[in-house]
Amino acid sequence: MESIIHFDEILDLVGTPENKLKRYQRCLKEFESLNYDDPFIQQIRKELIQLEISLNPHIGPTATSMTTRSQQKLTKDRSA
Repeated sequence: MESIIHFDEILDLVGTPENKLKRYQRCLKEFESLNYDDPFIQQIRKELIQLEISLNPHIGPTATSMTTRSQQKLTKDRSA
């Protein structure tokens, strides 16, 4: 999805990778509480995992419960 690549520039939210990670975590938490999912949300999950890996390469993508939930959701999305 091209929209996710330019999302920060469009909303003028360019910041550190840590800030982007926090925004993505909040976003996913909100959508999960609403039990909502679509291709855009799936892209955010993928980006969240990539950010966590890049910020914590020694512990990998299972560093937080949010990432674990995101990975589980991605696996479910792919199998559907």
